[in-house]
Amino acid sequence: MESTCSASITYSANVHCDELHLVKSMKLENRCVEGYARDGTQYLTCKNITSVCKPCNCNTVGSLSTICNSKTGQCCCKEHFVGHKCEKKERQDCECSDWTSWSACSKLCGNNKIHRLTTGGKSVLHIDLGDFKGNTAYAKYKHFFIGDSSSKYKLTVSDYSGPAGDSLNPHNGMKFSTKDNDNDRASGNCSTIFTGSWWFHDCYSSNLNGHFKGAGTKGIS
Repeated sequence: MESTCSASITYSANVHCDELHLVKSMKLENRCVEGYARDGTQYLTCKNITSVCKPCNCNTVGSLSTICNSKTGQCCCKEHFVGHKCEKKERQDCECSDWTSWSACSKLCGNNKIHRLTTGGKSVLHIDLGDFKGNTAYAKYKHFFIGDSSSKYKLTVSDYSGPAGDSLNPHNGMKFSTKDNDNDRASGNCSTIFTGSWWFHDCYSSNLNGHFKGAGTKGIS
C-alpha cells in the first residue's frame, strides 16, 4: 500500500495538513479563500506542492471590490479601468471642441490638477503604451513637473528610461497649446493642424493627446 503524506497551503480553503493525509500520487485541487487567488497549477499532490494562494491586491482606485476571482486572480474593474488588478485606466477622448480648448484642458482635463500634483516634491512620470496588435512599451521620466497657468503649463521633464523611446524630451520647456491658445514655435497652430492639445514645439515628436484610434499624423503618437 502506498504511504501517505500531509499537504498544507496557506490561505487555501481545502488544503490543510491537519485535515488531509493523502497517498502521494493523489491529486487535489487548490481552492483559495476569499481575497486570495491561486497561483500555480490547479491540481497538486502532497508530494509535489505546485500551487499557492496569493492576495488579490486589487487596485483600490480602479476596482469595484478587494475580492478577485479565486481561480484567475482577475479583479472586478470599474468602468474605463482594465488590467489584471484594474490598475490601468483606459484613455477616453473628450469631444474635440472641448478637448482642444484652453479652459477644458485647464480645468476639465486636468492641467491645474497635474500642476498641483507635481508641486512641492519629486514627481515621476510613467507612461504605458500599447497598440491594437498587443505590443506594449513604457517610458519613465524621473523628473516631471508642470508649471501653473501663468507659465502656460510649461513642461519640465528629464532623466528618461524604458524601451518606448524618448520622444517627450524634445518637448521639454515648451508651453501648452490648444486651438484657442497657440504657444508653439511653428508658424501655424499645431493644435489646430493635428487636432489635439499638447506641449507642441514645431510641431511634435510625441502627441499623446491625438485622437484615439486616429490614423496617420492626427492619431496618438
